[in-house]
Amino acid sequence: MVDSGQKSGLEVVLVRHGITTWNQDKRLQGQLDVPLAPEGVDQARRLAAHLAAQGERFDHVVASDLARARETADIVAGALGDAPVAIDARWRERDLGELQGRRWDEIGGTSHDIIATIEAPPGGETREAQEERVAQALDGLRVSHAGGRVLVVTHGGCVKAALALADVGARIVPNASLTVLREIPGGWEAGSIGDTAHLA
Repeated sequence: MVDSGQKSGLEVVLVRHGITTWNQDKRLQGQLDVPLAPEGVDQARRLAAHLAAQGERFDHVVASDLARARETADIVAGALGDAPVAIDARWRERDLGELQGRRWDEIGGTSHDIIATIEAPPGGETREAQEERVAQALDGLRVSHAGGRVLVVTHGGCVKAALALADVGARIVPNASLTVLREIPGGWEAGSIGDTAHLA
């Protein structure tokens, strides 16, 4: 199984999409629609095979509306018996405004985590606004799939926003990684974070 331990309420398994050519080029994507790189397709297939081999079952599969997440979700859902994928734009990456398309080093960064240091990108979305919409998306799942198990294919920024709701600080969330959130009274708790054992 993805994560052991007793469930309390809804369990949400968060997947960051497979790697894209812009990830490889160290370029900020934000809400620009960049498809998976060939390596990203392979990562999604490895993830799908892992979940299928573990006998994982989900009551619902949801994905961001951006191509890199949709493509990852379609590959995974196909391996899980062609489960239908619901699209929810609240799970799309943060709008980085004028910074979208620029390389990390152009804005003084050496890793994708440079995004976390930008509170309000020019013409874009604040970190707080992203956390708010992720919280709304999770609340919607809590109502519609109470006590169930949901797979969400999304983006690094959204996974980190979800972890913030579980009072988890900055963590590395690699491409095609698995992160588990469980509903608890009054909020959320994190299980495994950024698990990539299936990519080894």
